[in-house]
Amino acid sequence: MLTALEDRRVLFVPYHLEVVSQVTASVLQMRELLTQTLQALPETARAAGSVRAMRAACRKFLEEPHPDFRNLPPLYGRGRFGDEEGSPPFFVALGELRATFGTHVAALAYQYGIDIEGELASILPSADDAS
Repeated sequence: MLTALEDRRVLFVPYHLEVVSQVTASVLQMRELLTQTLQALPETARAAGSVRAMRAACRKFLEEPHPDFRNLPPLYGRGRFGDEEGSPPFFVALGELRATFGTHVAALAYQYGIDIEGELASILPSADDAS
């Protein structure tokens, strides 16, 4: 599962390169991967909690309304962007998704002694965050 997540650019590509439809498709694919992983894990597996939390973060991103920034002018806060550009609320929701994944990927890596390398490591909480 972690190997597959290393290939999910939605978790680490710079925000200005994100395309809304591609982000949505990638999050749907991650949710499916996480569901398949849960089906393969025993109910008592230590990893199940983190996998469930990441799957819930995918559902939240896909189904719940993104934050509403009432203090921003309509051009910036409420979707007057092109369909593929995203908006500030979209990117805040994407940041929340990445933070949740980073926390749980780090927990799984620690529990199972797995090194997370490459671009996926960029979403892991830093050592400074622990203090």
